[in-house]
Amino acid sequence: MPEVNYRIILAILGIAAGVGIHNSILDYDNNVNAQIISGKSGEFTKSMKTYTNDQYKFKISFPTNWDKIEFTPGITEGSRQIIVTFLSPLENPSDSFREYLTVEIASFSPVTTVDKAKMIQYAKNQLDGNRKSLKGFQLLAQSDQSNNTELEMGNTGCYKMLYNYIDATIGKISVFDIYCTKDSKIYFLSFQSDSSKYSLYLPVLKQIINSFKLT
Repeated sequence: MPEVNYRIILAILGIAAGVGIHNSILDYDNNVNAQIISGKSGEFTKSMKTYTNDQYKFKISFPTNWDKIEFTPGITEGSRQIIVTFLSPLENPSDSFREYLTVEIASFSPVTTVDKAKMIQYAKNQLDGNRKSLKGFQLLAQSDQSNNTELEMGNTGCYKMLYNYIDATIGKISVFDIYCTKDSKIYFLSFQSDSSKYSLYLPVLKQIINSFKLT
């Protein structure tokens, strides 16, 4: 099972932050920044819009001031197709990392039904790969352990985990991963944040994850 290569994702998003996917990337909202820094992210999460993907049959909501990047077919992460990424706004001119959530999908044979047990094994295999490949990896919580109060979001039938790792450029990164399944597909959502800001983004993360629906 190939491990997640976060360097690919960070490189892609680094390009987005550097050259601008939209002209509005650098036009961050000072009011939004103040709400995030002060922890008033409940106000920050009120304005949402919905992204619907008819091909892969899911929908998800995200803040209206986040950027949406859709990937063309064939861009993969390990064994998964990268579908879409949602990028948070820059918080100030010196901000070097934009928190983001990516949706990826692993497709199996149409005659294969991926049940919950297979999904959990897939997630644990991925976790083992991350533990081996990511510097400073630290597992904080996962669905089938008692320390899972941090994971109370999203569908209870999905498998979730929270962990940290060290990026050579950015420093400590916190990652929330959730795996869901339907028919012959595993849906993988991954949120990455500067660890020092994870708790500030948690309210909006919960709103995004709770909005994810398979259609």
